[in-house]
Amino acid sequence: MCARVLVGLWQALGVCFGLSLMSTPLQAQSSVEPRSSVAFSREQFFSEAVDPAVDSTFSQLRWNYTRTWENLLASGDFGLESLGQLALDGSGENHLALPELYLLWSSLSLGPMGEWDLSLGRKRHLWSAMDQEWKIGLWQPLVRWDEIHRLEQGLTGVFLSSQTPQIETTLFVSPLFLPDQGAQIALEEGRFLSGSRWFTSPPQSMIPAGEDRTEIFYELDRPSAWQVIQQTSLAGQLKIGSAKGPWLAVTGTDKPLNQLQLPFEAFLDISLASDSGLGRVRVYPQVARHRLVSLEGGYRQEEAQVWVSLTRESVRPLNWPEEWESLPLKSGYFASVGYRQDWSALGLRGLSSGVSYLGHFEDTPLTAGDFSSSGGEASSPLGESQRYPFRQALAWDLASTWSWAQDQSLSLGFRHTYSFSERGSLVSLQSRAQASAQLHWSLALDVLGAPNRQEAGGLIQRYGHNDRIRAEVIYVF
Repeated sequence: MCARVLVGLWQALGVCFGLSLMSTPLQAQSSVEPRSSVAFSREQFFSEAVDPAVDSTFSQLRWNYTRTWENLLASGDFGLESLGQLALDGSGENHLALPELYLLWSSLSLGPMGEWDLSLGRKRHLWSAMDQEWKIGLWQPLVRWDEIHRLEQGLTGVFLSSQTPQIETTLFVSPLFLPDQGAQIALEEGRFLSGSRWFTSPPQSMIPAGEDRTEIFYELDRPSAWQVIQQTSLAGQLKIGSAKGPWLAVTGTDKPLNQLQLPFEAFLDISLASDSGLGRVRVYPQVARHRLVSLEGGYRQEEAQVWVSLTRESVRPLNWPEEWESLPLKSGYFASVGYRQDWSALGLRGLSSGVSYLGHFEDTPLTAGDFSSSGGEASSPLGESQRYPFRQALAWDLASTWSWAQDQSLSLGFRHTYSFSERGSLVSLQSRAQASAQLHWSLALDVLGAPNRQEAGGLIQRYGHNDRIRAEVIYVF
């Protein structure tokens, strides 16, 4: 079938199946004191959606609850963070996320191995400074309800960690896998539908070579939740260095890609339409695997830090039937460098800034099929589709907080990301006012700009129509 069917399937569905197949979780930080908030959010997009059935105004009720219970079970600490969203409109974008849910036993004696911390469950860890900065979902899965403001979530399994003043070791093993979590989608009468602005519907028709326009009817060969989550993962990390001064980290893993893959089988069913027939596309959500090796290093001071990162991604061979078509999976390298500064030492209290670069350099594609189109059309455009939001990009940000009384403050944040490959920019502005210990207001603006819009492009080209403003009223418990 047409190459654009492949591209459309990937961009439209790939970020969504993580939640469609099951309810999967997000990211967290633990605190002995509980943190809870409820917010009423209102979003207004400045342009119409690509799908005219999707609204431009959204209302949601959001909540957050974070807490750590010490010595809750067998002298172990229990950590929890939950996030949720309830749609107050007709979008159906209802979500629940459990960024962290774990038991932690500290300083367990493992005989000749010394004392280690043992964690069971879902827990976020700093596997990569690059991935934490850019939220590309290379190491840890993401919550992608909102593609502009992605959130990391922890891996799920068994963590062992040991730390001395100069060396930190972390080991991870798991028989379970939870993929990225995206927009809510449904398959109705051969069409994939969603009320989210971050979902792009795959094409509903095609024109085979020398033929009339043909409608496309989609089918989904949905795997069971157990088939998806029963995937093994192994990871290890060695960090050398102290809280201040130079540091070096070597990290490796063999695990599933956090993004589900969507190979499909396409054929023309002439028995179901009078003239040109009906194009049927059967989608087979699958889990692919990759190996990652990262070398990172940097220098930390009390008010500044710099880091560099190099990661090699090797996609494992795909054991899929030859008749399936799919977008190419490419191994490659990720290179990144970043710098962050707190300006308090210069008398600018509450002001911080940062700058970082990301480069993604791909190898030749690894595919399960030959990408031939059923209509005879060339499939070369597939190579332009991106699994990750940016190929090469530069970002800088500023953040500042002013306080004039107890429990009264104003915070402002700005971030500008320029994508060299897309020749486009993403600008995000956010303000948050605290009127009291409980009552907060937030106002945010996101603007995307690129010369042209392409579903097979990066984040800015795909969602260039999603400029918006968002206001929130937040009550903190």
